Amino acid sequence: MVYPKDLGAIVQWADVAPGHRIAEAGTGSGALTMALIRAVGPAGSVLSVERRPDHLQHARRVVSRFLGGLPENLHLVAGDIADVLPGAEVDRVILDLPEPWTIVDAAARALIPGGVLAAYLPTVPQVVHLHEALRSSGRFTGLETMEMFVRDWRLEGRSVRPASQMVGHTGFLTFARATADDIAPDADS
Repeated sequence: MVYPKDLGAIVQWADVAPGHRIAEAGTGSGALTMALIRAVGPAGSVLSVERRPDHLQHARRVVSRFLGGLPENLHLVAGDIADVLPGAEVDRVILDLPEPWTIVDAAARALIPGGVLAAYLPTVPQVVHLHEALRSSGRFTGLETMEMFVRDWRLEGRSVRPASQMVGHTGFLTFARATADDIAPDADS
């Protein structure tokens, strides 16, 4: 599940914009899917792929309920993203999968030069595996990983203090930009 604090960061850092074609893997509840469909607007499209039929059915209900139906530019597909990406050309690949490193090569072939791959992962070992795969592919640059924290503040009269609880770690966000076939990635990436 992608938390609200991470939805905005994914849309912003993946530079999702009106008209973009998005391939998303791991539809889950559909929360990130709805943020993506809003960001691409009517001129863009979102292809969201989910392995689990029960999750896909739930996402259909959630999206329909919150958006008043399934948008025409949203395509919910049951299956594996590795089977769907070949032959695709997309601006962004957004992954909420336990092993995103297994589809790095397919994502690199599907992304336009300058396109962004974004992944949401809960653990450091997963992030390390993904970074290794992105680097060894030779097709990505600008690798970044971050996590978001939200800390509310309480204002009561002249008393201003942080809330005693905060939303801490929910997941790591990793971003990388696809290079053209004939452009070498940065040595630092």
